Amino acid sequence: MKITLLLAVFCVSLYSQIFTPIADTDTQSDTSAGTNSNISVSRWCTALIKFDLAAGPDSVGRALLRLYFPGGIPSCTLYLKAAAPDTWNEGGAKPAAGSSISSVLLTAASAGYADIDITPYVKTRMAANKIVSLALNSSISGWVSINSRQAVSNKPELVIAGSNGNPFAVTGVSVSPSRAFVYSGRSLKLSIQVFPDNAEDTVIVWKSSDTSIVRVNTSGEIYGVAQGNASVVATSRQNAKKDTCDVSVRVLPGTNDMSGGCNFWNIGWEGTSHFFKSGLNWATVSDPWNPVLISELQQAGMNCLRFMDWNVVNYSCV
Repeated sequence: MKITLLLAVFCVSLYSQIFTPIADTDTQSDTSAGTNSNISVSRWCTALIKFDLAAGPDSVGRALLRLYFPGGIPSCTLYLKAAAPDTWNEGGAKPAAGSSISSVLLTAASAGYADIDITPYVKTRMAANKIVSLALNSSISGWVSINSRQAVSNKPELVIAGSNGNPFAVTGVSVSPSRAFVYSGRSLKLSIQVFPDNAEDTVIVWKSSDTSIVRVNTSGEIYGVAQGNASVVATSRQNAKKDTCDVSVRVLPGTNDMSGGCNFWNIGWEGTSHFFKSGLNWATVSDPWNPVLISELQQAGMNCLRFMDWNVVNYSCV
């Protein structure tokens, strides 16, 4: 089963409806029902969530359960089961976990939404009483928090698309930077953003307008071949949405040529967004740099970088 990990920003088409829980709790919570901003899942603790889809479409094309992990998404298997009876309420007798709906593998990530496709199960509930009652636990022993319906923001959601609509179709793409500079023989990784953030097909096809000047691989990494100008076009496989980066390739300065340098002062004065990509997982990232920064350094011909107050250069014995 495909799982897309997301940030909290969410775009919805005209053909979808978002439902929030009418009840949620967990089996081991010691907080009074209806007052806790999060519920927990673990091997031993089961989160219980119930949705009422009476106002939903008669025909379901797609159903996506969205859970927000405020402390980060763990690397684990998440088990989804039907919770019965579905007449339970917060503060009352808790239902039991029944038949299995699915099990999905989550990949470790920073705080954000995990989206889980439960379309087949929701279709069976829409043909019954339109109550979706779920029990969730995980493969790990440690408790992991999920925002509850009492959370201020990023509540659990069940997104329902009618059979004639697809809220997960690609509506646009954006390449960053929009203009890049690279030396011949050197490479630069472009960034791509696909809209909406929960698009189901994020495959991008990259193409150079002139491969004798610049080449691009399937990951959006451009390579300067020879001096000149060319365009790199990113096209989504779904709906063929496009964006372009204009690339200028320059000849690398010779050994005896003079080149400029620049000094980086206190990073707190400018903010990290100028230097690093957004939404980084510092435990796994290999290239954290903002491609706009790299491109502008290349454009200015900066070949020597001095990180002044990043590492306390003054009076340092290093």
